[in-house]
Amino acid sequence: MVRLVRAVRGVWCALGGLFIITEKMPDLTSIYGFYQGFYGVTPTGVIDGVNDTFTLPQYPDPAASVHLYLDDAASPTAGLGGLFQFQGTHYTIVDGYKIVYTTPPTIGSSHVAFGKFGS
Repeated sequence: MVRLVRAVRGVWCALGGLFIITEKMPDLTSIYGFYQGFYGVTPTGVIDGVNDTFTLPQYPDPAASVHLYLDDAASPTAGLGGLFQFQGTHYTIVDGYKIVYTTPPTIGSSHVAFGKFGS
């Protein structure tokens, strides 16, 4: 059993820092400052339980700036706003702007991405 504690701005964190469940997607403008970015965009692609590749609206710069949240319909946390996905563990960025999940999202899931594309 994972004990959740409330952190700042409506974000719930699992003790041990393994993942984050959000009530609402975070405002990352304070992190990215004056940089241009994409905030709360839905990567394009069909969520059908088979497709694992989705496209971001722009090339993230740097790729490490991407924050991805998946609200998996098959998860006990479904409907809570999404679990933070760790780049390199849950997904990778390929060809500069494509998200490739390690495991395809299940039917009925949704995801949202944040990141920067300018410096």
